[in-house]
Amino acid sequence: MLRSISILIVSLCLLVSFVQPYDVEQLPSPQCGNSKNPHWDQNTRSLYYVDVVASKSYLLRYDYDENRVYQATIDNATTLVFMLPIEGAPNHFLVGIDLKAVTVFWDGRSPKAVVNSTSVFEIDEDSSHRINVVKTDRFGRFYGGSSTMKSCATVTVETAAFYKYTKSTGLIKNFGDVLRSNGLTWNRSSNKFYYADSCDYNVVEFDWDPDTGNLTNGTEIFSLAEYDTKPGSVIDGITGDLDGNIYMAIYGDNQIIKLNPTTREVLLKIDMPMNQSVGVEFGGPNLDILFVTTRYIDGKQPNGSGHLFKITGLKTTGHAGVKVDLS
Repeated sequence: MLRSISILIVSLCLLVSFVQPYDVEQLPSPQCGNSKNPHWDQNTRSLYYVDVVASKSYLLRYDYDENRVYQATIDNATTLVFMLPIEGAPNHFLVGIDLKAVTVFWDGRSPKAVVNSTSVFEIDEDSSHRINVVKTDRFGRFYGGSSTMKSCATVTVETAAFYKYTKSTGLIKNFGDVLRSNGLTWNRSSNKFYYADSCDYNVVEFDWDPDTGNLTNGTEIFSLAEYDTKPGSVIDGITGDLDGNIYMAIYGDNQIIKLNPTTREVLLKIDMPMNQSVGVEFGGPNLDILFVTTRYIDGKQPNGSGHLFKITGLKTTGHAGVKVDLS
């Protein structure tokens, strides 16, 4: 009898140890070719993101309360690469079109958005490049990186760069020698900044100066080559939680990695139902939902590819997105 009870207890312990501490759920959303740059806006309880497809791009807004996605196009704008709500201007956004940033009006529901300005800034790079990843710091300063559109396996010349923009300083290059800018996030407590050039297959930690916004002392803290992923996988979007951990979407593998950047320990591997996770962002009313944008390329991906997902049960929270300050 005691032996049977012992076996039962061991079996239950093993079962509990294999139960995932999180839930992954596909949300009602359009299937996107390449959905990226998610930004959670706490005021509207919405996740803004874009579908970056050269033939027809969309601005998208996931409405948390309605549990649905609205989408819009912009006339004569083929490749939309990011959208950020503008501080002090409801329904107005800074939107990236290839290498240019313009201001746009969108009510969040209509199928058309309208450009208000010809250009806030434009990155002077090869026309084959585009802005690939953007975020704002806690003061609303714009940070963004460009990218070559060639695959990491074929590109060899580092001609892209990473930039900062404010109205007072204009566009400033933080650093060059970039192949494909992708993930970026901050640790607000330690004033650290994390950045991934996908084609370098690593994450670099910088010291971030809150007064100037400058980045210095870049040090590698994570190398994908030292972690068990599928061949050809790269680090895509990155976000952070209030505990100082970072979450990396691994494009080409069906996982999101939670990393303690101080100890450099992988704390959790989140299994996704497809291997094209692109962007990650905390949101929801309590900022405890990890949203994941994904990609759908050629019809060969599993069901769910290209749709929006949410991950719950992570027992942590993140930061809401900060509106971009253009004043």
